[in-house]
Amino acid sequence: AVSFVNIEWSAMNPIELKVSDVSDDQLHFYRFQSRNWGGLHGRLFINDVEIHEFSPTRSQVSCSDIQNWLMPGENTVVVSVTEMDANAETGAGQCLYECSLHGMPTPNLPDESNCLWTIRLDDVQNRQPFTRTYSFGFTSLQVPTSRLWRKAEVIDLLPDPEKQRVLQLQDELVSAFRHGDSAKLLKLYEFVVQEETDMRKQDSHEILERIREEMLALSEMSREGLVQFHQEKDVYFNHLAGNRVVQLCSEEGGPTIRLQADGDEYIPINIFASRIDGQWNLVRR
Repeated sequence: AVSFVNIEWSAMNPIELKVSDVSDDQLHFYRFQSRNWGGLHGRLFINDVEIHEFSPTRSQVSCSDIQNWLMPGENTVVVSVTEMDANAETGAGQCLYECSLHGMPTPNLPDESNCLWTIRLDDVQNRQPFTRTYSFGFTSLQVPTSRLWRKAEVIDLLPDPEKQRVLQLQDELVSAFRHGDSAKLLKLYEFVVQEETDMRKQDSHEILERIREEMLALSEMSREGLVQFHQEKDVYFNHLAGNRVVQLCSEEGGPTIRLQADGDEYIPINIFASRIDGQWNLVRR
């Protein structure tokens, strides 16, 4: 892999949203799609949050995780290419990587009719790492309803007492998973459940039941020795989404909590927290 130190950074490139055949306030569901044709390795970020990691073995990705991180006002997209396969074709006019954002009134497959913007990486002059940065704007009607953007405090600097409160949330979450304490877990995820209910137009009871089932399954797997809880000792505080969200991450940028199975496979437990009305809450999962 090539060192990030040598990455070529680009200036901000504004993206114009394509005209949709539905009005802004009808766009409730968003989906992100990417295709990697050029043997590229890299990562894509929306508002500082890593949405996916791409490689030649993951040539096409479609996900709805982006729904959680779109916000009113300016949004940023960063495509960071860290490595290119030596035998990758890079002919003139060839598209190496393409990603697109799709908005729709009801859950549907992403296609040209609901595409809001497309980013293409075409010719690469050399095989050095590079990063391209883009921006696009959303009105308050064009993004899913979210209390997070209305109520989360912007925190530029996190003092030690605040860091300890975020770490306490992590410890409480691990304890709930380990002991199968569904009441505690659902209390910790209370804000998350309300957000997912509002944004995805789903019934809160369905979301609660799904979280409870996931927790019980992971707790049972842990008790049977099928997975092991691994918690990083060295924790880093990553500020996201205009400093409204703090993510706990490892030195490599990964999750601080993993349920490790045999080999390299693991289930991540993400910690995304915000201070709302003076209290720290888990806000995404």
